[in-house]
Amino acid sequence: MEAAFKDQARVLVEGGVHFLIIETMYALEEAVVVVALHSAKAQGSVPVVASMTFNKVKDGFFTMMGESLEEVVSSLDQAGADGLGANCTLGTQDMILLAEKMRKLTSKPILIQPNAGKPVLKDGITRYEQTPEEFAADAKAIRAAGVDMIGGCCGTDPNFIRELARVLE
Repeated sequence: MEAAFKDQARVLVEGGVHFLIIETMYALEEAVVVVALHSAKAQGSVPVVASMTFNKVKDGFFTMMGESLEEVVSSLDQAGADGLGANCTLGTQDMILLAEKMRKLTSKPILIQPNAGKPVLKDGITRYEQTPEEFAADAKAIRAAGVDMIGGCCGTDPNFIRELARVLE
């Protein structure tokens, strides 16, 4: 796996990417050792942002493997990530709190990519019910929390990104 990820990173860098985002990582070990920093940082010429997926448990955030936000930020910092992030699983409201907590743990650039709310199953189809306007309004609070880059994950589409860009201009 490590060789495959190194090859992917090399091809992307040769193709002219400005930075690499290793995203939707559920386990810190995978993000640090196998995928992100060990393989992609070996390319040496572009910054690497490692973005994890968290679940909210009371007032804390943990990966599916039980690693705390504090543990993740510390480990990714030590491993040499140029930026840190969170994407998927959480909607904008939870990402506001996560962003505030993450900013207190690192001075590195932060990337936040929320879902368009929680998925709802209707008539056998998964839907996200947050509107682009609601998403973009919450993005203002995410930016105010000290986030450097904001995007969208599950349930977002070009309408969400257009509204996000319009509101954050």
